[in-house]
Amino acid sequence: MKKAIVVEDQPVLWHYAETCLQSHYQVVSFCTSTHEAELAIKQYKPDLVWMDCYLGEISEINQGPKNSGIILSAWIKKHYPQTKIFLFTASDEQSLFQGAKNLGIDGIALGGKFIKDINIVKDGIQKIAQGAKWLSPNLAEDFQIINVANFTLFEFAVVSSMLLGKSSGQIADDLDSTRKQINNALYRVKYKLFGDEDVPRELLLETIKEKMIESLKPSKYHNLSEIVSINTLVQETLKPILNQLQTGSFEKYKLDFSLDS
Repeated sequence: MKKAIVVEDQPVLWHYAETCLQSHYQVVSFCTSTHEAELAIKQYKPDLVWMDCYLGEISEINQGPKNSGIILSAWIKKHYPQTKIFLFTASDEQSLFQGAKNLGIDGIALGGKFIKDINIVKDGIQKIAQGAKWLSPNLAEDFQIINVANFTLFEFAVVSSMLLGKSSGQIADDLDSTRKQINNALYRVKYKLFGDEDVPRELLLETIKEKMIESLKPSKYHNLSEIVSINTLVQETLKPILNQLQTGSFEKYKLDFSLDS
């Protein structure tokens, strides 16, 4: 069977990637950085690289996030031109689409992390394995943008605490609540975002971070009222909650559970 490596800095997505690839490729290595990926490519000379676009690495030039997936793809195309590349990204930036085409990348799934039907990605992998190009439609178009107005104050506090790395027990203590109420809030948030209560917690939190950032960038997929609503809620609700959680001032403070419907 043909060989593939997965370059993705979120291990929670490794199983998803392997599931999409397994009918046509054997995954021989999982990598979380461009350095690991270069070593694996040299060692295995894979037939395909499943590439995350943003790997969270730091650029030495400006000390900010760099588009390391695209940079690594350019390196692969130069040194291993026979290796196919499938760019899988949460972003729906159209500039990535054009950049991928210019590099000769074999497949790209914009908004791929948020597509519910995994068969769309599997079909794309099949086309690539058969030698065709697969530049997908924007998969994010079919994903409902997070409507934070649907989050209750309690749900906001729970998710914000988890983003800060707190456990369910710690959050229950902070909010003068119980673990059961914390977990129930988490299930409701999962259902609101994915329509599925069984989504892994790590993927949920990554989705919230990425989609809130993306939702604040105007595009043809967002309307003004959504952007204003999200920005207002972030400024007036989420940031104060984060500040209270970080300083511990939620201790002794009991939220009104009538908001938690």
